[in-house]
Amino acid sequence: MLQEVLLALHLKRHSWQPGAPVRPWVHAIARYKLIDACRRRGAAIHVPIEPFAESLEETRLAPPLAGRDAERLLAQIDPRAAALVRAVTLEGESAEAAGAGLRLSAGAARVALHRALRRLGEIVERKKRDQSARYRGADRRARARAGAGAAAAGGGLLGLIAAALALGRGAGLGVRGVG
Repeated sequence: MLQEVLLALHLKRHSWQPGAPVRPWVHAIARYKLIDACRRRGAAIHVPIEPFAESLEETRLAPPLAGRDAERLLAQIDPRAAALVRAVTLEGESAEAAGAGLRLSAGAARVALHRALRRLGEIVERKKRDQSARYRGADRRARARAGAGAAAAGGGLLGLIAAALALGRGAGLGVRGVG
C-alpha cells in the first residue's frame, strides 16, 4: 500500500502546485489509493439480519405510477390479452388459472400470454425509439441554429455568445438575447 502511494505521488508530482500546501495533496492521493485497495479486496461489511428478521416489516410498495403506466399499456392491446396479462403479472395468478377464467386451455393461455407480452414489449420499444428520435431532432435543430448564429456573428467571442443563445432557445430554456 505504501509503495502504491509513493509511486502515485511520483507519477502525479506534476499536479502539485508550488506554493500550495503539500499535506492535503498527499492526503488526497493516499485516500484514493486506499479506496482503490479496498475495492480490489472487496472490503465490505456483512451484517447478519437474522436476529432482526422478526422486527423488520415486509412492505412491498409498488411505485405509484406503475399501475397507471401498466393500465395505459394494457389499453393498447386486445381486452382478452390485457385481462390475461393483468391476471398473471399484476395479480400473480398462474397462466393456467387465468386462462381457465377466460375459457382458454393451459397451452392456449401460455401462448396468448407470450404474444401479449411480446406485443407490449414492441409498444414500449416503439415509444422509446420515437422519443429518442424526437430528442435527436431537437438537438440537431438547436445545433444548426447555433452554427448559423456563430457564422452570422463572424466567429470569435461574439460568435460563441450567439451560439450559446441559440442553443438556449433551441433547448427551450427561455434564454433571451441582449439588445
